[in-house]
Amino acid sequence: MYLAVDRVTDEQVAVKVVPPPIEPRAREGYRRFLREARAVAAIRHPNVVAAREVLEAEGLLVMEYLVGGTLEARAEGAGPAGGARPGGGPTRAARKVLLEVVAGLAAAHAHGIIHRDVKPANVFFAATGEAKLGDFGAAHLQDLGA
Repeated sequence: MYLAVDRVTDEQVAVKVVPPPIEPRAREGYRRFLREARAVAAIRHPNVVAAREVLEAEGLLVMEYLVGGTLEARAEGAGPAGGARPGGGPTRAARKVLLEVVAGLAAAHAHGIIHRDVKPANVFFAATGEAKLGDFGAAHLQDLGA
């Protein structure tokens, strides 16, 4: 994952790079990357990390950059505290995060996508404190007709 600047909007973006495979044995990893890119691009929800652009031929997924760090970093004391409000306490902050993650999961499920890797390292925070579900690399695109 790389931090970059979008030259059109002058905003910071996160760029995931997975080069198209040259060797046949690397094709599965590339297919997983494309699956993640398509999954993220299909979901438009305030509690899911937004894909800004998918360039399949180049192996690039451009996503919004979230300055608030991860839930994992916050739990370890490495990230900004955010979320907790005076008088609200840690229980209220935890409830807020949980409800936002569940809302992101519901949006993914509505698109036939099962995340399959929900963990603190895959919950990111916007500068304004909203929790967003990210890293759909292990996602399963469910056949809704089955």
